[in-house]
Amino acid sequence: MTLYRVLLTLSLLTVSLAASGAEVISTGSPYGRLYREIATDLAHDVEEMGAGKTEAARLKAFEAEWRKFLLNPAAPDPTRDPASPAHGAWPPKPVVAASVAPTRIRQVSIAPVTSGAPHSLVEPRKYVEQRFGPSLAKALSEGKARLEIYGGTTRSLLADPARKGQQLVRIPSLYESWGIEKFLDVAPGQADGKPRVIIRVPPIEEYVYHYGSMGRLLGADVERVAINEADRAGLRDTMRRSVRELYARLPAKPDYVALGYASQWEKALQADGARWKLQSASELIRDEGGAWGKVLTLSNARDPKRTVRVLTLGHDKTLWGEAARFLTEGVLEQEPKGIFFTGSAGGISEGLCVYDVSIPCKFATPNRLVPIENRLEKLKSAAADPSRLRFTPLHVASRTPAEQTNAYIGRLLSGRVGTIDVEQSLIADAVAEHNRVTGRDVTFGAANVVTDKPSAAVLGGAATHDLTRVDLAKKGQAQLTAVESILESLDDAEDWAAVADAKRKAAIHSALPSVSLERIRLQNGQGKVDADPKNKLSYYLFTADPSSPSSRTLAIPMATSRFDAENYQTDEWWDAHKLEIEKARREGTPVPRQDREEVRRWLRQNGLSVNPDVVSVDPRTGAATKKELREFLLDEFLERFTEGDSVVLYRGAEKAGELDAWKSGTIPRGVRYWTPDANYAWRYARKSETFLEELVEDRAPLLKFKVPRQEFIDGVQRGHIVLGTELTKNAHQSFEKSGKFQDHLANGADYLGEGKYGLEIEVRPRRPSRMQFNRYFVGAISVDELAQARARQIESGTARLLRQEPARAAELEALKASRFAMVEAERKLLSLIRTRANAEEIEAAIRALPDGTAEIANVDWADLSSLARKRAGEGITRGPAMAPGLSAPDCVEGYRTLR
Repeated sequence: MTLYRVLLTLSLLTVSLAASGAEVISTGSPYGRLYREIATDLAHDVEEMGAGKTEAARLKAFEAEWRKFLLNPAAPDPTRDPASPAHGAWPPKPVVAASVAPTRIRQVSIAPVTSGAPHSLVEPRKYVEQRFGPSLAKALSEGKARLEIYGGTTRSLLADPARKGQQLVRIPSLYESWGIEKFLDVAPGQADGKPRVIIRVPPIEEYVYHYGSMGRLLGADVERVAINEADRAGLRDTMRRSVRELYARLPAKPDYVALGYASQWEKALQADGARWKLQSASELIRDEGGAWGKVLTLSNARDPKRTVRVLTLGHDKTLWGEAARFLTEGVLEQEPKGIFFTGSAGGISEGLCVYDVSIPCKFATPNRLVPIENRLEKLKSAAADPSRLRFTPLHVASRTPAEQTNAYIGRLLSGRVGTIDVEQSLIADAVAEHNRVTGRDVTFGAANVVTDKPSAAVLGGAATHDLTRVDLAKKGQAQLTAVESILESLDDAEDWAAVADAKRKAAIHSALPSVSLERIRLQNGQGKVDADPKNKLSYYLFTADPSSPSSRTLAIPMATSRFDAENYQTDEWWDAHKLEIEKARREGTPVPRQDREEVRRWLRQNGLSVNPDVVSVDPRTGAATKKELREFLLDEFLERFTEGDSVVLYRGAEKAGELDAWKSGTIPRGVRYWTPDANYAWRYARKSETFLEELVEDRAPLLKFKVPRQEFIDGVQRGHIVLGTELTKNAHQSFEKSGKFQDHLANGADYLGEGKYGLEIEVRPRRPSRMQFNRYFVGAISVDELAQARARQIESGTARLLRQEPARAAELEALKASRFAMVEAERKLLSLIRTRANAEEIEAAIRALPDGTAEIANVDWADLSSLARKRAGEGITRGPAMAPGLSAPDCVEGYRTLR
């Protein structure tokens, strides 16, 4: 009996075969033998899909019966036996070829994959065999047939005009449920007398690339790899439409959408100690287009009145590569608050093990670094159990495991890649692009279950696991952990903005019980506590990321460095001795001082100290931790304000002659404060009537000191160097009026302070250390150094504000750019003054000054343009010429390099 009769029996005909086709695939023909050989892979499919579910004896019996049936179609068809493990899976519904179908074929270029080259997959051939089928893989590797990969629908494959006169016969495979079909081309007269095997895959870029790469890895004669762009566009539209239609059937619109591991959600919600509890779950809802899902209503375990709805979403079509992106685009049209993704990934980092749960910090596609944060990364700062979650630097989209040779993995390792998969970064990119286009702020969170270690060969270790072996129990537990991490990130996040400040106030009040709630003022996590208005004790309130419940709020005591018995007089004593003090100053006699022991008693009675506690509160729980201000600020100095082995300090001198005094080795009278930031020193130096003229002559009253690191530490720990914090009087006044700290020198823009916290850090040496400061004196800073300091402050201050107020991103980025431009324009003009530029060059630089508030030249006594015209061509000779062309970004980079 011919194989043609077998095909009829199994309803395997895809198209009507001409009589010549039947003859070509007769039992004795090469096509017939090849078909029968490849068709045995159905038994392999049954075994793969029944692994762990079907007894080995039944699988073996089916294989024997299937082979017997292929040889003798008069034998019983095992796929029709209700007791068979393959019952109902084959044959599929017959496919009828359309006479016309849209075809827009694009060839897909596959990177070279050398068969037999060192590969990160432990058994690359076995990996391909599992997906192609061992018999087909063997036939292709032995050169018995040529291979074509086609990305598109069966309809367009059969209607492709390029196939005129060809005859295709479907090869049985259970992978048709995944949208993958195998065909044998039985048209006569094919090249080299070899038949062609066509594997049709969904019209997804990564799927086509994946199967083409596997063919190359196998060493097959890959004749053609193509995708039908019309089908690809159709799939995209279908998936987006399917989501719309599914949403129309949902009982309520969800707040968040979760892709992946849908079966684990209800299990995670019902677990003991779950942060969220399952209040209700809808029935599984399906759309005819293939989308399906459940709406889960969750209630907060600590506050059951707070609820959130999550849609666990899936699709009948294979969500490989960009198909997941297409589905995500459909979800984004429905305007969710956030999208979560959980899936499997390859672990590249050496520290990752199989079945670890990885939380990537950043995402990258083959084309770009995705501009979006992983919401789940915030769990790191919430002290998540490191044995439960692994935080990795970068997740990269790989198109196929088949391309992951040792050389490929080595390149990823050099780029600090932690994990790889086919779709996650594409989903992240879809969310980022949606936010960019619409101006919305849909959040994205992702967790990976590491299912294989493709870097094992590169790292030199013996591989213990790859994609060919699965521990279902461990994998299931890891999936559950991944879902739990999403629930943890949701904890107190929903509606957080509405309750956050109230929770922060309550937590701060618990940590500072002597302070009434009315004295705690904050907005969006930033503010002030007037702890003791009479004695001017206050706290600055700082929250790095107000949108995150896990971001702690710091209460930093301000202006405490004056609470020093050696440098303080009480208001009562001052009022009583004011006339004596004024008389002593007029006559040049010693000024009266309050008894130091009396001051100490008064400070103790009022709870005032140069070294109070910085309080850090968790607004979710109210738990507070404390750290001495001295220790808190010393850490900042050692981490951020050092050059080599020295701590860098600055002074801004208002009085004339201070620079000359320091140069002569004399400590000027009346010096009290230093700062680690040149910008704060500038605020005082700019009050000098000759500031700009002295700046271009390297004589600006902006003085730099470098204290040996260990001497600085010793001085702080002995109490000879007092560290404190402060804000300008104007910043305090603006807060009282508007609830925000603003800078009157920047036209009311946000007060940037030293950048990181938005306040100022000050240093007040007591006499023993102050007398040594002439040894630390370096000199006046240059225009370039001041420009670098300004650029650094603008860069770091804006970065802080963007985290605190992401809704102001456009405004803040525009303001940063304009301030950078002003810094550079002023620096250039000052440079021209210094380098003896002529009047024409000066005028051009003046015209180039942007509109807006000056940065460097924002002074009380002079105008930069007037000074420039006055100095044009004078020929200043003091000091070397400044480096030309230092841009604002260079200033920032210069600062980073310096630090």
